[in-house]
Amino acid sequence: MLALLSTILGTLVTTIGVAVEFRVLVAVLSLGQLLGHVLLSAGGHAHTAGGAPPLPMLGAHVVAVALGAALISVGGRLAAALSRVVVAAVRLVGRVVDAPTTTSVDGADQPLQSVRLLSASLSHRGPPVVVAS
Repeated sequence: MLALLSTILGTLVTTIGVAVEFRVLVAVLSLGQLLGHVLLSAGGHAHTAGGAPPLPMLGAHVVAVALGAALISVGGRLAAALSRVVVAAVRLVGRVVDAPTTTSVDGADQPLQSVRLLSASLSHRGPPVVVAS
């Protein structure tokens, strides 16, 4: 169920045009944290029995959501800036790269490997030589 929730929220973020904004990311990540904890609690996973106290855990989740949203937002802006630089650089060059030319070798000073293997596999032994006396 958590994988399905993650897939749905990820799809939602990719379809929203303003998903790079910090506020939108905080909202989506907070919703994901909340729904994830609801799903875990429904499955019998409780944090109250001997786990971390609720207030520090809530603070840790708030910090994690804010830090995650900031990193995703900065990463998205950096990727957009880099892609603009690449597009501008390609426009400056503006020429199509030529296809590589093929070269063929007409002759070589060494025999082909197949000829070498064939000559090594042939037997040069003949019938016994009789010495005439």
